[in-house]
Amino acid sequence: MIDFLFIKTEGEHLKLSYFEIVYVEAVNKYVKIVTKQKYYLVPVTMNNIEKLLPHNTFRRIHRSFIVSLHHISKFDNNVTYIENKKLPIGSHYKENLLAGITVLCTESKQENKLSNNDLDKLIRGINPQ
Repeated sequence: MIDFLFIKTEGEHLKLSYFEIVYVEAVNKYVKIVTKQKYYLVPVTMNNIEKLLPHNTFRRIHRSFIVSLHHISKFDNNVTYIENKKLPIGSHYKENLLAGITVLCTESKQENKLSNNDLDKLIRGINPQ
């Protein structure tokens, strides 16, 4: 499977790995492809770039943003955190973000009804030593 694309910039074709892409942002009639080092303005629509990027790695979270799952540090119901950026999650895109990813939930200490001894027994039952 191909894991890169080429961007034509300054008369050259620059190879850009999908892993390098942090997020994509709509800017007027362009998209801004953002990496850790720099960004590239490309004359393509969000719909077209969304079709080009692999869905197992990239998710559209807003009409103006597509994010790389590799670079998300955390998210809540309204915001995705990538590096030092907060990107909004549109109400129509929440399900799209969650599709195909695994989310494990923890209990807070106040909600945890198991004693430490019971918890140890449960863990040993899963991973007998």
